[in-house]
Amino acid sequence: MTSLRSRTALVVVDVQRAFDEWESAGKRRNNPHAVARIADLLQAFRDRGAAIFHIRHEGSRPNSSFLPGSTGFAVKDEARELASEPVIVKRVNSAFIGTDLESRLRAADITTLVICGATTNHCVETTTRMAAISDSTPDSFATRPGHSTGSAPMATCIRPTTSTR
Repeated sequence: MTSLRSRTALVVVDVQRAFDEWESAGKRRNNPHAVARIADLLQAFRDRGAAIFHIRHEGSRPNSSFLPGSTGFAVKDEARELASEPVIVKRVNSAFIGTDLESRLRAADITTLVICGATTNHCVETTTRMAAISDSTPDSFATRPGHSTGSAPMATCIRPTTSTR
């Protein structure tokens, strides 16, 4: 039987340098320590051998800060993935749309997600909401307070399950 710990995964969303560029341009962050807290989460999950999935946003507009090859597309050093940790590239706000994240979670028998990222009120929130309302994604989700631009960080979102899987 698998333990709950082995069925919990960390999903790290869009911890990319584009947000540093935005901040340099005068856009303020409400939690300048968010990336340090994300680094703490990464270390805690690594110490326990738990699954970690890294999500990157890839922009498509010519002026996007997230274009591949641009300085903003690169991940921040503090949140860099290890060779054994998958990186999933998304092109919209949710890490579940147009990616194989859901199938990877199912294949790993993940039932609980801890979702964190650079900005709560963008892709972290969208990813969490979509995961929580889907019948084919894990049963409970959490985001850690400490994201950078949301006015109120999301808390745990648990969807009651009727699944017998």
